[in-house]
Amino acid sequence: MLPTILNWEKTFIVSDEKTASLLSHGTHTINVLAPFLGQENNTRNASEESGIKLNVLAYWVHKFCAAGILIHTKTEKRRGSPVQYYRAIADEILVPTSLIASASDTELLTRVQQQEYEMFTANAVRAGRKFSPEWYLHYFRSELGQHWTMRPIENNDPVKILERPLHDWSHLDLAPTALKELRRELWALEAKYNALSGQGTKRKRVTLHLGLAEIS
Repeated sequence: MLPTILNWEKTFIVSDEKTASLLSHGTHTINVLAPFLGQENNTRNASEESGIKLNVLAYWVHKFCAAGILIHTKTEKRRGSPVQYYRAIADEILVPTSLIASASDTELLTRVQQQEYEMFTANAVRAGRKFSPEWYLHYFRSELGQHWTMRPIENNDPVKILERPLHDWSHLDLAPTALKELRRELWALEAKYNALSGQGTKRKRVTLHLGLAEIS
């Protein structure tokens, strides 16, 4: 008999290494899980939503069910094979990285960011070509080391410059007080525009990517 779950958990925290390893693949993991987070779904619909081939998705659904991450919720009878529905055990799933021995924190963060970064890069290039049809690779040295980047041919039109996508990397040598202020300003900037998201008319969807790390 199928378990009856009336109150789905908001958050589930993985507590064993085997399940943690299963959920450690970043983009692939979220593509499989997303159609079942916060809702029940069948594999055919999930395949269309995720872009994963049906037989591949069905394989991973089986593995996630065996691990207790997905739960079979109902069977819908119809002509031919019945349709099976599943739902994630919770709306949000947390995996402690301390349980994942197969990858370092750097490898895990790279996996997690891969999909977002690829989308950001593709859209930055598209918008950049509108700003300037000519771009160049820029190689240079500074007191902070060697650098290379990709930049457009400069366009000093004061109106046009606002259309340029922001994707710059800056290597700075800051005093503690300046670094503290930069952190505060970046956090405040993100909070401000997160609060404004969804308001107003004629909105445009953008990706805001902020990063700051001390170099050891």
